[in-house]
Amino acid sequence: MPEQKNSPMTAPPGYERRDEGDGFLVVRRELAEPVARAFAPMHQVWDRIRQRRFTVRGRAGVASFPLGKELPTMMVRRYVHGGLFASIGRDLHFGAERAFNELAVAEGAFAAGVRSPQPIGILAAKAGGPFWRLAFLSAEIPDCEDLIHYCCRLGEYPAETAAIEKRGVIRETANQLRKMHDAGILHGDLHLKNLLLQRRLASTPLVYVIDFDMARATPGPLPLEQRLRNLNRLARSVRKLSVADSVLTAWDRLRFLRDYLRDEPQRRLLMRQWARKLASSGRSHELWWTMTAAQRTLRGDGPARYASLRKGGKR
Repeated sequence: MPEQKNSPMTAPPGYERRDEGDGFLVVRRELAEPVARAFAPMHQVWDRIRQRRFTVRGRAGVASFPLGKELPTMMVRRYVHGGLFASIGRDLHFGAERAFNELAVAEGAFAAGVRSPQPIGILAAKAGGPFWRLAFLSAEIPDCEDLIHYCCRLGEYPAETAAIEKRGVIRETANQLRKMHDAGILHGDLHLKNLLLQRRLASTPLVYVIDFDMARATPGPLPLEQRLRNLNRLARSVRKLSVADSVLTAWDRLRFLRDYLRDEPQRRLLMRQWARKLASSGRSHELWWTMTAAQRTLRGDGPARYASLRKGGKR
């Protein structure tokens, strides 16, 4: 392995690190050569990532790089700040620890059988002084949409078909989140946009958990208190978007808890307790959401954007 001169962090098992100029690439060993070819020349890679951005997922957007025949398409997601820091240093970070942490957690989730994109690596480059530009690399999940868009489109299908499919999606979501929590992973930003759905012919759609940025991995399964707090974030995202809240009923939320708590000895008691807490989730945030709704709509990522999908608008 080349001398690691730019950062004290080391590559996780199964990965190798390649230093070049003022940056480095940490990449899954079996994909190291295809990724290096896709990024060549390295001194132009950041400009190419910005130019090839094709969609918006979260704040940063992602770019795609084909790796070759019979290999996955690689998705590249830049790390950017939101809020106050967006106007100061949108993509500048102190060190590369944030990217290394996500790579370790994402690899742990993938190895534990959580349905998630296969992590490929991270890309980092010096940006002057102590600052770095960072990007996360993962395999593409083809033909998918996030659960916000799924909720918007559900009304397009016959009622019976939609109800059957929705129950399957709820069960799949509960199973994947339970598996993630059993693996000791606390998702840092669990909301509907970070759950992707991939439809299959004549079968229940698959649900993928994405974006382990700011997630934490702990030894052993998460305790019940941490699980509830993490699910509370998901419940807030449902309440925040009326287009989702109108589709996911109180019965749907009980089905979710039933599937999530299926192996708990005190399942019935926990369902009653958690259902009450999750039903009130987000009420303290509603004033803030109301104040910022106009700003989100002007940016094109507010509820009006998703509501337009129900009327046949483009994604």
